[in-house]
Amino acid sequence: MDKIEEKIIKIIDDNKEKLIAFARDIYTHAELGYKEFRTASKFADELKALGLETKEGLAVTGVKGYLNQDKKENVSLALIGELDALRIPEHKYANAQTQGAHCCGHHSQLAGVVGAAIALTDHEVASSLDGQVVFFAVPAEEYGEIEFKNQLKNEGKIRYGVMTKEDLDKIVPIIKEKNIMVFSDEIYAELCYDEKHYSIASYPEIRDQVLLISGFSKAFAMTGWRLGYMCGNKEIIDCIKSIRDYSIMGPTTFVQYGGIEAIRGSDKDIERMKLEFERRRNYVVARLNEMGLKCAKPKGAFYCFPNVSSTGLNGHDFSIRLIKEKQVAVVPGTGTDGTGVKNLFLFPG
Repeated sequence: MDKIEEKIIKIIDDNKEKLIAFARDIYTHAELGYKEFRTASKFADELKALGLETKEGLAVTGVKGYLNQDKKENVSLALIGELDALRIPEHKYANAQTQGAHCCGHHSQLAGVVGAAIALTDHEVASSLDGQVVFFAVPAEEYGEIEFKNQLKNEGKIRYGVMTKEDLDKIVPIIKEKNIMVFSDEIYAELCYDEKHYSIASYPEIRDQVLLISGFSKAFAMTGWRLGYMCGNKEIIDCIKSIRDYSIMGPTTFVQYGGIEAIRGSDKDIERMKLEFERRRNYVVARLNEMGLKCAKPKGAFYCFPNVSSTGLNGHDFSIRLIKEKQVAVVPGTGTDGTGVKNLFLFPG
């Protein structure tokens, strides 16, 4: 460990009590997605106190601080913490006003980013860094308050859904210019209904900057077989392989043969399955809305998230009654929205 590394550790240790107090304050004042104004303000205040240029109000409540902007052409490192909590009214430390509670460690993430900011802004440490560091607090998407999200979408403040080619055409030049590395999870690529999926890996000008991640679970109905793949620049893939060699020996022989057959098989089978999923999606979403259970139509995958507040029940109680009285199993959305129910499968057979 060199002198700078030792100094970073010492600075964090010296500020241990301050960081613990910050984390506890966030933990006991949990706020829901896109409403984390107090949390964001606390985070921003810490960055400003360190003399960092700080931007606020990004994607509603997001905060970003910059260190060593003059070195951003070399390399940029982003340290990210999430602002939001989940609505868990029965949680011991639930916020009485919001019913939110931190159960995913977001308060610890934010404290970690603040700790890093305190250490890295030390003059000697900052001078030793050969690149820019960006400290991020982001509003996460785990909280599923559908009507509020739709309002933000209508106001153009956030976006959800399938990215179109027109969307990608706008961001690809930025990715190329800024030399940004893209991790693209395209596991549901074959199951897009209203708009055709267009992969960001199909742009030749940034192909070496894209790592495409996918698998066989969705398109080939091989869920549980745990078989996936990654495509990208050979040098990067070789580096990943050197780390992952011994942890990818898990796929059994029959799963690998199944994957080979899936790739060699006809795409007509996938299209037939997608059309059936689409038919079920249209029926289920329409029927839920007719029943008074508000439900947005998903553009891909095979899940839906109806709001059951019109029944006077929360997601948990609704799910219990549904399985007991009608023998229909669903997963309550309590973990993401106290008033919603998230189905295990959108399209019951």
